[in-house]
Amino acid sequence: MRADLRRDVARSGRGPGRAVTRQDRAGKAPGAAAARNGTVVVAVLALMSLTCLGFLRGGGNGNLAYSAGGNAEDCRLYGGSVAQNGGTASNVDNTDDDDDDGRGPVPLNPGFKLPAWDHNPANREQTRDPSVTPGPVPEYYMHNGQRIPYLATLLSAARRWGIPWYVLAAVSWQESKHGSHPDTWIPRPADGSVGPMQFTPPTWEQFSNMLSQKPNERGKRRIDRVEDQLTMAAFMLHTAANDLRSQKFTDSPEATMAALNRYNYRKPWQNDILFWAEKYAGGGAVNGGDVTGSSPVCGSDVDTGQLKTVVAFVRHQVTRLLPNGLHVPYIWGATGPDAFDCSGLMVQAYKSIGVNIPRTTAPQADSDMMEIVARQPLTGAEGLRPGDLLFIDNGYRLAQDLSTRFPGRYVGHVAMFLGLDKDGQPEVGEAHSSNVGLQITNFKTRWQTVIAVGRVKGITTGGGAAGTWARPTSGYAGSPFGMRDGVQHNGLDIETGCGTPIRAVADGTVILSSGDVSVVGGYGQYILIDHGGGLHTGYGHEQQRYVSEGQRVSKGQHIADVGTEGRSSGCHLHFDVRQAAANGTPWTGKPVDPMPVLREHGVPY
Repeated sequence: MRADLRRDVARSGRGPGRAVTRQDRAGKAPGAAAARNGTVVVAVLALMSLTCLGFLRGGGNGNLAYSAGGNAEDCRLYGGSVAQNGGTASNVDNTDDDDDDGRGPVPLNPGFKLPAWDHNPANREQTRDPSVTPGPVPEYYMHNGQRIPYLATLLSAARRWGIPWYVLAAVSWQESKHGSHPDTWIPRPADGSVGPMQFTPPTWEQFSNMLSQKPNERGKRRIDRVEDQLTMAAFMLHTAANDLRSQKFTDSPEATMAALNRYNYRKPWQNDILFWAEKYAGGGAVNGGDVTGSSPVCGSDVDTGQLKTVVAFVRHQVTRLLPNGLHVPYIWGATGPDAFDCSGLMVQAYKSIGVNIPRTTAPQADSDMMEIVARQPLTGAEGLRPGDLLFIDNGYRLAQDLSTRFPGRYVGHVAMFLGLDKDGQPEVGEAHSSNVGLQITNFKTRWQTVIAVGRVKGITTGGGAAGTWARPTSGYAGSPFGMRDGVQHNGLDIETGCGTPIRAVADGTVILSSGDVSVVGGYGQYILIDHGGGLHTGYGHEQQRYVSEGQRVSKGQHIADVGTEGRSSGCHLHFDVRQAAANGTPWTGKPVDPMPVLREHGVPY
């Protein structure tokens, strides 16, 4: 761990949040410690069958929440009614029909209610301050030179083993800040625990062997693989609930708590998990009440209500029947209300929230208001968000379909990703053709035709110097603003992994984007954005920049990737806030402490 971060951890109480006890099947329980809230908690286990993260069979992994109709919610989630914090489960299915056959997704109980966390701060650790907020689950995670789809993997593993996604997200945040803590991959001296979910080698071996016995789960799992860590954690929580209560994780509060207790027997840890889970799921009522799980990644930078409106518009059009009993037809050049062509359907969907996109397919793909979030080759919907547009080569070679953004490629068709159906399969809405009309398509065999995936800008909340900001990157606060080793530190270091996306906190204009050390000095690479109102934000140490000087950017736009360029001893984002200088020179603006400014704009770290 970097020396300045060690000092900051001790001061702020932010620590790795690892499990404090582990033990093998023989009941040997070495003591372990975890730094939380500025204190070191030491727990000694005896006569308890505990392993990974503190118990024998447990593991956290997030999962998709489903409603009966399978309607897509924020950022690839489904809206199940998930009551929280003090509720009791209803419609409990105590059958064990598919808990252990390993063949298909373990269903969530639609009446699941998250158990209550203890409101006495003395019985919590990382969450003693009730205003704290967990960071969003990163879409991607860099490890061993590979770009891992962290969010998609978390959701997939959770759905597979019937664990609400927000529970796994809570464990991932508690244990390693979603893998962004600098010690994530350094084995703990006490027990060798390692990785985002902090597995010990004996526990890993035990559950890897168990999982390999399941149908469709053959093959050796590796402790150093991010995907396997998330999958194993979900499998452990499922197994704990099934073995201890003969129930699924979501069948009852008792099954949920039994599984968490196996994961870590310490009540403060369990309360922290329930606290974080409630935050991820939407912050529901403190004494129960139905809430729908919100997005694990969109955070404050996306107006999820607008996304739902866009998706609902397309879903309505592709499923409704006209008075003649037929589906809405495809007619070239039509933009509704009772016929559409492919691009016309997308135009009207976004117009329903006041956003105007170009009329035809190639201009839509080439538009500056379209952020390209994925490119060919695609094999599925991993990393996509409901409302994303799929730009497709339909085989025709019309001059009007020739793209300028993708030289030599023809964008002759466009469709919309709506989310996943109740079986976890991607749903795509489109005005297909004059022969087929409007429909929801499974799309399984057509991913190879997708040239790129576009995400429409301009559906974010706020923007500019005021209003709610986007989170600049995932991770947690490290070295703060102020004196550091006798030198003024003019920003906030946000600790996260190299390659993690950096996003503009608000709309603005890039006034500096440079990797010239004679200009940016120790920052290595640096971007400065003018948001108007005399406010600039700066982003340093990037490994890659995607914007140039004079370019307009929108709130939440991916502008760079986290790196360790310049004078830096580890992957992190240096984020600073400056009051614009009267002469307009970027470097002469007065730096201010970013932390209160971020909080003022709804982005706590």
